[in-house]
Amino acid sequence: MAASSHPTRSVSFPSRSNVNVLRVQETLTKLKSRDSGVSAVQESVLCLVELYGQVQELMLLPSSSQYAEREFVEAALEISGWLIDSCSRITDLILRLKEQVRDLQSALRRKGHFSVESEIRAYMCLRKKLGRDVARWVKEVKQAEGILGMPDLDPFLALLKEVYAVTISVFKSVFIYLSVPTKTSKWSVISQLVMKRAKSEPEELCNEVTSVDVALHGVHDVSLVRERIEALDASIVILEGELECLSRCLVRNRVSLLNILTP
Repeated sequence: MAASSHPTRSVSFPSRSNVNVLRVQETLTKLKSRDSGVSAVQESVLCLVELYGQVQELMLLPSSSQYAEREFVEAALEISGWLIDSCSRITDLILRLKEQVRDLQSALRRKGHFSVESEIRAYMCLRKKLGRDVARWVKEVKQAEGILGMPDLDPFLALLKEVYAVTISVFKSVFIYLSVPTKTSKWSVISQLVMKRAKSEPEELCNEVTSVDVALHGVHDVSLVRERIEALDASIVILEGELECLSRCLVRNRVSLLNILTP
């Protein structure tokens, strides 16, 4: 994943929470410096789970609630709710993709050859729908980033804003991972840019979704298609499990914010 444009800020906390803050900042730096690649999406989501665990420990300290102003906690609540919804939407897309992938797997095993045009068309149709879903989500990002642009008058919320900004960045990567278009698709600008990059890179550097697209486009090597579909299915299962963990972390984060407002 490309490094985020949001720099980590130095915030001032009571000394007893400094260790917690440093852990959060170190994980933020690790996420922002993560390179793109086949496994980068899964690694980034897993790193987010670690990050929110560290944030949760920080939020449980009495000093966090003392240094959090109500206005900024309410803004954080708005973002946290949107992040929970975004995570749910990503999970829904993954479940839909997994179902279509397994239908295609089943058809290939059952028929043993490429008389599976209807299944391939259904898969490609879903891929286009995923692209449209991503385009709608990208429009919503601007509103969330606008809230994150509020002045950093509160040290606790300043750090939390960094966490939310990098979460949005990772979510962008996941959405793009799921929606890289096929060669014949006319999708959003963001997806077209990703596809342009994929075309210019060696095939082994493409992600699992793109690899299946390439294999289906050729429709020549059954064993290759089966191999790539199995790899995509395995990748989806891992990502699904990580997102379930992340969803629970996001909910806990929101509950902690509510507790700060209602001590």
